[in-house]
Amino acid sequence: MPRIKHPLEQKLIVVKRYLAGESSTLLEHEYGIDHHDIVMYVNRYSRYGEEGLKPRVSKVTPLKVKIQAAREYLEHCLSLPELADKYSVDRGTVRHWAKMYERSDLEALRDKRKDPRPPQNMYKSKDETANAAIKELREKVKDLEAENALLKKVKALVKKREAQLRGTGPKPSKN
Repeated sequence: MPRIKHPLEQKLIVVKRYLAGESSTLLEHEYGIDHHDIVMYVNRYSRYGEEGLKPRVSKVTPLKVKIQAAREYLEHCLSLPELADKYSVDRGTVRHWAKMYERSDLEALRDKRKDPRPPQNMYKSKDETANAAIKELREKVKDLEAENALLKKVKALVKKREAQLRGTGPKPSKN
């Protein structure tokens, strides 16, 4: 579902009414602005003033930052709204980064505008033995990346299973 852009004047009115004590649910129904967005607007207004409510210019976020935000979200260090505010992105963006990180799909997190992969033929050599070695190394890297992704998934499953066992406690004996 595409995000609805609300005019600055409308955001200001909603924020001021919320700060005056009106509930976010009432304002949500009246203005059609999600209550999570209202709280986000209030936080940005409190922190940055009217500037915090203006549309932000899209920026390229480095891969390391995306991974850090995804880890913080998945490990429940910070909530989605807190991370969105911390990294100046939408909640949906942080959620997307976390999904891609969880799937071990770091390629999807890579920003193609700033961090493009070199073309495959860039490393072509006229020497056939060098080409064979490069091809072999590429295959090895691909296998290792797949193995790494599998190990991450197994680790997540083990962690989930351990949490389930801790939550249910020991089973009664059958004697």
